[in-house]
Amino acid sequence: MNIKNIKHGLATIAVAVAPQISADDVSGWTLVPGIGYYDMADERGLEGDVFPSLGLGYQFNNHWTTELVGSRVASEVDGGSTDVDLEQYRLDALYTVNPEDALQGYFVIGGGHASFKPEGVISFGGVPTADDIDESFANYGVGLKYAFSDRIALRGDVRGVTSLDEEITDVALNMGISYMFAQTSRTVKDADGDGVSDKLDQCPGTPAGVQVDDKGCPLDSDNDGVADHMDKCPNTPAGIEVNADGCAKDDDGDGVPNHMDECPDTAAGAKVDEKGCYIVITEDVQVELDVEFDVNSAASRPSHQPEVQRVVRFMTEHPLTKVVVEGHTDNTGSAAYNQQLSERRAATIASQLVEAGISSDRVTSVGVGEARPRADNSTEEGRQRNRRVVAVVSAREEKRVN
Repeated sequence: MNIKNIKHGLATIAVAVAPQISADDVSGWTLVPGIGYYDMADERGLEGDVFPSLGLGYQFNNHWTTELVGSRVASEVDGGSTDVDLEQYRLDALYTVNPEDALQGYFVIGGGHASFKPEGVISFGGVPTADDIDESFANYGVGLKYAFSDRIALRGDVRGVTSLDEEITDVALNMGISYMFAQTSRTVKDADGDGVSDKLDQCPGTPAGVQVDDKGCPLDSDNDGVADHMDKCPNTPAGIEVNADGCAKDDDGDGVPNHMDECPDTAAGAKVDEKGCYIVITEDVQVELDVEFDVNSAASRPSHQPEVQRVVRFMTEHPLTKVVVEGHTDNTGSAAYNQQLSERRAATIASQLVEAGISSDRVTSVGVGEARPRADNSTEEGRQRNRRVVAVVSAREEKRVN
């Protein structure tokens, strides 16, 4: 077996990304059955072989563990037929580097007693002997452990085994399953009280009473990106773009959400059908504008505003309509002057409609002058009625059945 390749493989695994498990402090007794490969130093003249082992340990906390381990290697003399059993007993200390992860690295150091038991005469250190040969040794190494839970972990390590009597170093590869029993303590820290420990909680500070998932984050049952406790529309269909309240977006504000809106750019305030489109006009409706002006003036009066706003509301509700604003005068003065005055009066009202939000391409102003009086110009009362601006906006609309 190539020891260098095994070391390289362990180093490669060590940099892998592993899922997180609970890292709350845990202590208890551990049982570690295992198997390994023992590579004898060349000076021993013995073959390497696979060996079983069994360890009993105590984990003081997530970092420190001690273990008492026994193992037996069934070896034989190089190129010979004499069997030599190696029995080892050792006491180890293990330090785990990153107990909060499922894939953990650890260091090990310890020492113990070894006994070589030949079944015949062997040459040991150049001296023939058939007696048991006892040694003290130190062992040290690095390993990896994959924790399936707080109790069960698969682990493997490579370590040097140095004889304190012969100054010979062997190499041992070890694999085992660590099982914790008689667990004696566990401290769980959960600052926000959501049932998920702080070291696992990816959303610390969750408000009290909010339901969370196994990562400590608020539940989002419809997966719209808005947690259930804030979601005013908890059953939004999958894939629907929602607003901060978890409800389907309605960008044009017509009451029809984007995913159902076949006409997504209707004007604000417009009447629309269930598809979000402008209502088809089927009935005649109209609004009239009629305002009067002072003598020889095109300035607006305060009393004009209610009339202007009625027209604005109507045209907003019926965005396909257009309006022609007509200016009029009495017969005082020349016809040419009255024509210009009527145009200015029409332009005054038309500009107020545009300023109130009606698109300019929907508004036309014309001056009629003194040509179409509606009252007798021979009286002051009649002339006042003729100094006016009028408009009629007509549309056809369909009445919706509620």
